[in-house]
This record gives sequence, structure tokens and C-alpha cells, in this order.
Amino acid sequence: MSLLKTAKHLKHGLTRSLDVKNRNVRVVGLMATDLCKSRCRHCFIWNKKEHHHLGVDVVEQLLQDPAVTRKTFFELTGGEFLEHPEWREIVRLVKAAGNDFVVLSNGMYPDELIEAVKEYKIPNVYMSLDGLGETYKKVRGVDCSADIIRIVDEIKDLTNVHLGYTITPWNALEDLKQVKALAEEKGVEMSVGAYQNPEFFDTVKPGGKISAEHEPYLDEFMRLNNAWMDKRFSIPCWNIRTKCYILGNGDVFLCQQKSVVLGNLNEKSFNEIWNSPETIATHEEYAKCNDCWLACNRPLDAQLAYAGRLVFSNKRMNKMFGEHDWDLVLDAFRNQNGSTPS
Repeated sequence: MSLLKTAKHLKHGLTRSLDVKNRNVRVVGLMATDLCKSRCRHCFIWNKKEHHHLGVDVVEQLLQDPAVTRKTFFELTGGEFLEHPEWREIVRLVKAAGNDFVVLSNGMYPDELIEAVKEYKIPNVYMSLDGLGETYKKVRGVDCSADIIRIVDEIKDLTNVHLGYTITPWNALEDLKQVKALAEEKGVEMSVGAYQNPEFFDTVKPGGKISAEHEPYLDEFMRLNNAWMDKRFSIPCWNIRTKCYILGNGDVFLCQQKSVVLGNLNEKSFNEIWNSPETIATHEEYAKCNDCWLACNRPLDAQLAYAGRLVFSNKRMNKMFGEHDWDLVLDAFRNQNGSTPS
């Protein structure tokens, strides 16, 4: 790893460590609706019996809350975010507040998403693409891959487009290669995650290790996945002190892995919930939780662990944060040269 990249990791680690210490809210996952027309085999939100849409008035109050600043990043998601009956108003409110945000979509509403990017100048769009054609249909129950490609073509020069590929039991290395080739052809970003079993998604099939043939395509964070699964690796969960999820019914969730409700925005303000003694105690209680290695939850933990290990010895890190294999993080980051095979 270059000295410049190492320096960036150190700077980022210092900034985010202060956020963790002060419990600054840096990311809110706004799961505004649990409606979704996909039929994914690795997420069963679509199968929930009761459906909820987060009230626009709740979003408006959230954006004015003292615990939320202009530095708070919003993930507008679901379910399928565009199935919220007032998704346009939510986008307008977040945009007007001046917060950076991303719209996450399964690509099932291509015309609406393309129109929204143009009309509201949406800064970031993230779409899941776990394969093309029949593979996409096998993983998600419907085939929207052609729609996603059309969306990419229409908006890639207007916003930051990111394609997310999840390694699952229902796709293969060749699918990953195809999606990577597509991302390179279109000039958009791509990341690779792995299927796991967050409680909220009601998954059935257990997640498994990532095969060695996939390893060259993984970033620093995902290179630690198998060590985590083998229980050879554990680090504190700092992310929960800077990020939370809000569901369509107003519940403020600790994270996607645990169905822990911190409070409800229909009953209390976000600031009252976030800074309550109960939430502070919950953050302390789950600080040593190591029950997931989800890409939506724990990259910050890996980044902070790496930055800390660059500065302090393994012995010192153990004294400050408990007995963990900090050198596994060090090796994962040092062995990642930033390149992936063609």
C-alpha cells in the first residue's frame, strides 16, 4: 500500500474515531418503506405481513433534529424506496436540507429513477446487480438487469452510480466477472459483498465462506470475511455509535443485524432517543458484538482498527480495546493493492 493511501487511512481514522467517541450521527439508513416487488432469496422484506411507510412529517422533523447535522449522510432505501407513495417529497426534503444522500434501488422503476435523478439532481445512486439475465432472476425472483443497464446508461454522466454485487449461494464467479466487466465498460463504481443473515431480512439459508476464487475481487473489508466466519477474528462494533436505521413504522433500529429498537419517532424526537441513557447503555452493551460482517454495518470498524494498528502496537491495542487479532486487519489492508483481475 502506498504512503499516500496509508496517510489517507490515518486521517480518516482520526476523524471517524472522534465521531465514535462523541457519538456523532454520521449515517442514517432511512428504510422509508418495506414494500418491494422483488422476490429475493437472500432478503425477505417483501414477505413481511405488515407494511409501513415512514411519514413525511417524521422525515421533516428528523432533518431539523439537533442530533442530525449537515454532515449526516442519508441512505434512502426500503424495501424499494420508490414504492413509498411520497418518495419524491422525501427526496425534496433531504435535498433542501443540504445533506448528502444516496438512493438505493433494485431498478424496478427505471423511468421514475431516471426522471428523479434529472429533476432532483440526486447525487448518488446505488443499485444491486448480482448477475445478469437468468442469474439475476434466480437471485431476485424477477429480471431487472436490463432495466438497471438502461438506468446506468441514462444517468452515469449525471450522478455517481454504484453497482453492488452480493456473493450468494445462487450466483457464481462468472456472474461476478460479467458484472465487473459491465461496470468497467460503463465507467461506474462497483463493490462486492457477501450474503449473511441479518435478523431484519428474515433469511432462511445460512451464509457461508467466500471461495478462494473470489478473493482477488474483494476489498480490504471483505478479505476479512472468512476469518470472521472461522471466529479467528473479532473487533469492537464502533459503527453503531455513528449510524442507525429508521424503519417505516418510525422505529429507530440499532443496526440491520440485531432487531434492537432504540425508540420510535412517532413517540419521541430523534435527539431524545439517540442521547437517552438507554441508547447509550445499548451502545455499550453491543460494543463487543461480533455477530455480523455486513458491508452495511462494519467497514468503519475495520478502517478504525487498521488506522489504530498503524499507530499503536498489538499489545497497546489489546490494552485499549480488548484482546483481538489486530494484525489480521493490518495484513488485509496491506495485501490489498487496489487492483482486481480483468
